[in-house]
Amino acid sequence: GSDAERSIAAWEKSATFFPNEALAGFRQLGGDRETGSREARFGNAVALLSAVPSTEANLDEAERVFESLADSGDDDFGLGARFLLGRMAQIYRSPSDPGAAAGHFQWLVDHHLNTRWGQMSLVKLAMVLIYALPDAGSPEERVAMGTELLEKAVNRDARRDLNLILASAHFHYGLEPTGAVEFLIEAEEEGDLDVGTRSDVLIQISELLVLSGRIEEAIVYYQRFVDDFYGAARRYAVEQKILALQAGEETIP
Repeated sequence: GSDAERSIAAWEKSATFFPNEALAGFRQLGGDRETGSREARFGNAVALLSAVPSTEANLDEAERVFESLADSGDDDFGLGARFLLGRMAQIYRSPSDPGAAAGHFQWLVDHHLNTRWGQMSLVKLAMVLIYALPDAGSPEERVAMGTELLEKAVNRDARRDLNLILASAHFHYGLEPTGAVEFLIEAEEEGDLDVGTRSDVLIQISELLVLSGRIEEAIVYYQRFVDDFYGAARRYAVEQKILALQAGEETIP
């Protein structure tokens, strides 16, 4: 087949958990050579991250390629390489380097915000600032930084994920739990939550609304759970809770 067909086949293998086969495919396309196309080199480095067995040499080689791509152009592969340098510092290296990760993600947010890599970087940067970066401030300050990032999110997936991260931060740090409710409502409104997450989010929203004394709104979200999760084990209990709230018998979950 053509180079384009071989490239597509290599990406499919990389995306379907055959990284060693993907590696071979990208090397056929010259991905292991400086003279290879940027796509082949990028794919080769992505496959190296997942290659079995995982070795420091593979990570070092992937990092070298990503740095070369990131420093030589702001095309999709250059920006993707910068993003993956952040991910390497965040999760692939041991010990992780949250400061370096934050630097890569912040650069993408500052310079290429409205690309897919910039929008994904908002989510990863929030994770680093809220949970991983030492000396990033108090829990309240970390949540405030995450909220500032949310204001930059235009992509629906980024908005949804940031809202979930900010809600979780309230629980993680023992902040006032009702402070999480608006973030959870926003995440649910954005849509495309997986089924298990959405059922949990609807219950969390309902219970936090009850805690906040917003009974009529709580009933709306409990009813949404009843309507959308017909076979759920919790459905009967939720129906009983709705009846109790409607009768004015419950003020706490």
